[in-house]
Amino acid sequence: MKKQTEYLIIGGGIAGSLLTWHLLNAGKEALLVDHPERCSATRVAGGMINPITGKRLVLSWRMADWTRYNTQFYPALEKALGISFYSPLIIRRIFKNAAQANDWLIRQNDPAYRPFIEEHAAALPEYIHAPHGAAAIRHGAGIQSVKLLDGLYRYFGERLIRAKVDYADIHIATDHVDVAGIRCARVVFCEGWHGMYNPWFRYLPFHPSKGDALTLDGEMDLKEALAFGVFLLPQGGGYRCGSTYIWDDLTCRALPETVRFLTEQVQRFVKVPLRLTAHKAGVRPTVKHRRPFLGRHPREKRLWIFNGLGTKGLSLAPLLAESLMRYMTQDAPLDPETDIARFG
Repeated sequence: MKKQTEYLIIGGGIAGSLLTWHLLNAGKEALLVDHPERCSATRVAGGMINPITGKRLVLSWRMADWTRYNTQFYPALEKALGISFYSPLIIRRIFKNAAQANDWLIRQNDPAYRPFIEEHAAALPEYIHAPHGAAAIRHGAGIQSVKLLDGLYRYFGERLIRAKVDYADIHIATDHVDVAGIRCARVVFCEGWHGMYNPWFRYLPFHPSKGDALTLDGEMDLKEALAFGVFLLPQGGGYRCGSTYIWDDLTCRALPETVRFLTEQVQRFVKVPLRLTAHKAGVRPTVKHRRPFLGRHPREKRLWIFNGLGTKGLSLAPLLAESLMRYMTQDAPLDPETDIARFG
């Protein structure tokens, strides 16, 4: 059966789903097409928003902007969907050595970091091993990404089409695009790491990485998230643990050696036996310059992209989806750091 819409979004991960949400709530006609057999990185994601990351304890790019937006957006989305998936929490960054502890002392005097430093955190539980100390980071969050996507899919109803789209089925005309019998004015590709094979956007510097996430169980009552190279996040009665970075195996195969690596890292700092209850792997749409891909194709003006969110999709997607929606519907400018026009 033929369908017609103004905006057709291809790819139902966090980027495509939230862009569809913003378009519909702006009163626009939109359909979301999702390939049911692809393992979405959003569905595998550990689900932690961490403002300060890396060996050098670096504040993430534009983190103040994402935090201001997300702390309003996600609770409002929970209310609209009638579900709970978002949990603000403190993140305890356990220092691996004295150098990291010293770096944190320097960060504490940086005005950009101060809103993210929790100065009155309770003592760590006795089963957490932190010989070099730990930082307490504010404005962290845990997001149950599968629950979030499923809630959005229910909301979309018939505006969600579960199907595979082949590039050969996309035909660009002067006044519309035909995608496997669906006539639309604009197509937005939100394909995750598969975007590196898109014939119109493969010139963009994708550099995807595979990541693993575990679900663990143990006899402890941990209320905060832990980060120490890998992370441990209270979620759904258990604990989510991640992640790995694998560059030469772009499959969704969950390999046993990654379980050993992650659990060994966790048990260095958590002195409670933990049991594996689930293990999944997915491929992230990471990019070489760590800045997302938003905007319109330089020649095919009816083709757009929203991709390259990398490891921080749950942080970046809400505000960037609204920004792209406003660019497409109101011609509001994009942040030059995200606009694919930067690639010429």
